[in-house]
Amino acid sequence: MSQSHWELIGKVLAGVWAGVGPLIGVLVGAYIANRNQRKQWIADSKKHEYQELITAMTRAFNAMLNRSAPMVAYGPEEQRAFAAAEDEALITISDRIFIWEELDKLKILQRWQELTRNLNARGDIQAFSNAVGEIRGSLIREAKKL
Repeated sequence: MSQSHWELIGKVLAGVWAGVGPLIGVLVGAYIANRNQRKQWIADSKKHEYQELITAMTRAFNAMLNRSAPMVAYGPEEQRAFAAAEDEALITISDRIFIWEELDKLKILQRWQELTRNLNARGDIQAFSNAVGEIRGSLIREAKKL
């Protein structure tokens, strides 16, 4: 092939690249932006789930402390409210989608069930409070990793 033939091929390739190159750049940029946006969405969703879980556990903790208060009688409405708060904590632990693996690794459901069982059996509010604090600390440490 002659040099003019190579020059012609070079000009054609340069012309093709001038039209296709920016398009490829836009597509690659859109892919990267979409991937980063999805990662951020997942991280935000995980943080939100941790926050909801900590809130539900705190409500249940308060309800269980109130229910366990000595020398206090509660009517049926209060008893239902206490039970609803406890149920809400269990449901919230169980329905986490984005943080389920972390909760499973930390055995949050098992720990929560054990500490509520122990509170009901022994009435040791201090041990219950300490155990809830440990679970809360574990959840906060995991959330801060995001």
